[in-house]
Amino acid sequence: TSVNLLTGEQKSAEFEQVSSMAQVPTLSFNAAGRRQNLTQSLAIIEFLDSVYTDSPPLVPPADGTPEGTLRRARVMEIAEIVNSGMQPLQNRPML
Repeated sequence: TSVNLLTGEQKSAEFEQVSSMAQVPTLSFNAAGRRQNLTQSLAIIEFLDSVYTDSPPLVPPADGTPEGTLRRARVMEIAEIVNSGMQPLQNRPML
């Protein structure tokens, strides 16, 4: 489900049932017999990597090589750009 942040849909009663802090991104899924919701980019990335093991991981595993270590760091760098640089503007609770 998408929400229009500019019109404040993230503050609707319906979306607050999904994300009590009215933040995006939010990943909703069924597990353990009920609806689950995860927020925060890094938690969602970690969850997806753990669940979808048949696909290449979003964050490459640490393989002990300089190349692999740098590749993993670059992926985390990109995730932090979204996490710290972009999302505060999207979530708009302070605006």
